[in-house]
Order: sequence, then C-alpha cells, then structure tokens
Amino acid sequence: MREFERDKWGRLLERVLQSPTGVDVKELDEWFHNGLPSLVLDQGELVLRDPVAAYRSYVALLRETIVAHAVGATALVELGAGYGSVLLGVAADPALARCQLTAAELTPSGRRLTKLVAAATGMLVEAVECDLEAESIMQLTPAPGSIIFTSFALMYLNRLPSVFFERVASWRPSMVIHVEPCTEHSDTQTILGLLQRRYAEVNGYNLTIASDICAAQAQGIVEVTLSEPNWVGTNPLLPGSLIMWRPVHRASG
Repeated sequence: MREFERDKWGRLLERVLQSPTGVDVKELDEWFHNGLPSLVLDQGELVLRDPVAAYRSYVALLRETIVAHAVGATALVELGAGYGSVLLGVAADPALARCQLTAAELTPSGRRLTKLVAAATGMLVEAVECDLEAESIMQLTPAPGSIIFTSFALMYLNRLPSVFFERVASWRPSMVIHVEPCTEHSDTQTILGLLQRRYAEVNGYNLTIASDICAAQAQGIVEVTLSEPNWVGTNPLLPGSLIMWRPVHRASG
C-alpha cells in the first residue's frame, strides 16, 4: 500500500493540490506515464510507442471492449481503481452514460484523486474503500447487472482469496472483465515468455490469476466467456491477458 499511497498516488495528489490550474485527467496521465518511447504490447504485437500514447491506446481498447457489453448495464465498477483514470476514460463513452460509476480503491490518496478528477470533468463517481484481500472486498454492494472490471490490480495480490470469485459473483454482475498479467500465458519456449515469467517472479506479482479463474469455473462459480492471452501491455514484460466471465446462477433449493 505504501508504494501507491505515498510514492505514486500521493505524489500525484500533491501536484494536483499545488497546481494553480486545477485538475485535468489528461495532465495527470502525462505526469504519471511520461517517458521515452519504448516497446509495448498491443493485441499481441510488439510496437514502439510513446508511453502516454500507449496508455491512452490501452484505455481506448478497454473502453471498446466494455462498451460491447453496455446494453442493459446498470453500473460500471472498477476494483483497484487507482486514481480513477481508467474508469473515467472508459466511462466517457456515451453508451455508458446511464451507468452508475464506482471507483473501489484501497488508498485514501487514490480515492481523493478520483473524486477531484471526476468533479473537474463533470462526472459523478462514488469512490469507496476496497480491499481485494478482504472477504467482503468492499462495503458497497453493486447493483445487479453491473459491469465489474479490474485493470492490472489483481497482480499485486500474492494470492487471490478463495472467496474472491464467490463474492464478486454474488453481486450478480452482467459481466466481469479482467485485464491482468497471467504468467500461465507466458510462452516458456520463447525468450520473451521466459523473461515475462521471471519478471513477475522477481517483482512478487501474482502467478496464478488464470489458474484461479479456471478453478472457479471448475467449481461452478463462474463461466469464462473469453480468454485472450497477453492481450495488451505498456510493459512487454508484464502484458495483461483479457479474461471475461459471468456468474453461474445456481438453482435454489
């Protein structure tokens, strides 16, 4: 938590509070993602791209993916929302205009940033405390029919709690979308694949996300509707796979 509360979102918050021009999510993104052009992974292809442009391309791709399931959605909920940039970027699409927006985030600085940025853009977002390792995850219960997503958030948990998928499924979402690094999807027959696996190991990232989702499906908790290995990533050593699932509705009695 300290890495994000103080070193990442905390520093962004300080810059925002000290800025005489107020809050602008595009400027925040430029502050956070600035750097020299580098290789990124875009739908399985390695390309050279400016990091800010790569990030915005990722948000656009995720927005397109989520909008495809927007019909009838009641809310859009991001678990592990950081400073809210991804959620707000996705929610900017008119197809999601009627959705309630919830940014669920562990850090106080991330939640405060989200509120500031949302207010500056005229969007109504509920920023709530969220602990992905807790059994309840968060106190707020999303409306049935919500689209729930994570974006490079589950990777920071050493292990997903055994009740994680049961809890999310109990909210009766219309779709759950994960963009998360899955080491199981790294090709150990290539140098890049071996580097990806080693990178995740050295940095202590979760190594079993895809396996845990498969286990939840085998237990009859979720139904995986799509799995795209190594879909996208601003860091080619940490590509996010796209995995989508729906809860399995069990007959009562």
